[in-house]
Amino acid sequence: MTIPPKIPKEIVCREYLEQQIYVDPDIIIDRMNTVQFHAPGSGKVIDEMLRIFCSYAEKYQFEDDPAPYIAFIEDLAEELGFESQDAVTHFTRRYNDMKKGRIFDQSIYFMTVLSSIIESFQKKVVSRLSLRLKRKISLKKDISFVSKLEALFQTSNSTFSLMVNIEILKEMGRLIGVEMDPILTDSFEKEIISVLEDM
Repeated sequence: MTIPPKIPKEIVCREYLEQQIYVDPDIIIDRMNTVQFHAPGSGKVIDEMLRIFCSYAEKYQFEDDPAPYIAFIEDLAEELGFESQDAVTHFTRRYNDMKKGRIFDQSIYFMTVLSSIIESFQKKVVSRLSLRLKRKISLKKDISFVSKLEALFQTSNSTFSLMVNIEILKEMGRLIGVEMDPILTDSFEKEIISVLEDM
């Protein structure tokens, strides 16, 4: 996604979330936007998350210095109750790479902050999802479950990607106290288990 410099932060937030997770109204997508799933109430979660992101973003003067971006992550983590270290590490690594490539667009830096936060959510929900699946699977080959799951994720399996985004949205809802309608994912889990068992 290409974002012009100095674009309003709210638009950057919404653009990023809609590219990666969600399409209005109440549609969750996979990472490649090939599969869509209707999830009533998901729009409320996105709208409230956007409100919180933007209210915190307005507190900082984002320039070329990484400090305000890191402070934004840490303050948001304290407000929402997520672990900030993974997000800070991810952002710092990406920021340093961009500086080496002579990228000085603050909108891109801000989008990278969002990416880093969502990445930390993703890491947490993939771990939780993997535990849930592992209890239900019977592997036929001598390859670790984690290796199989990583391979599935790297190939951008649409069902697994959709499941991850559903879990991210549920995690967001839990953190900000916005209830969603129950999301039934049994059929997705069965499909993923079938793929893993055949790998």
